[in-house]
Amino acid sequence: MPNLKTSGADIFYEQFGKGPDVVWVSGGGSLGSDWHPYQIPHFEKNFRCTTFDNRGIGQTTSGAPCRGTYPYTPVMSPP
Repeated sequence: MPNLKTSGADIFYEQFGKGPDVVWVSGGGSLGSDWHPYQIPHFEKNFRCTTFDNRGIGQTTSGAPCRGTYPYTPVMSPP
């Protein structure tokens, strides 16, 4: 399984298909594999699809905290 070491984290990713790149970005606590059942089989025919687990999710380590990150609640809550 491929991993990319960057910014103190070990990012787990997978790639499927060939062609122009499409990167599937999961939100919240979702795994990269959440894209696999429906989107990947359709798009891998014409695109190289990359999925990954976000920091601290699934097979990706959290590493050092990023500068300038904020908890979801204050950022996403209306004023």
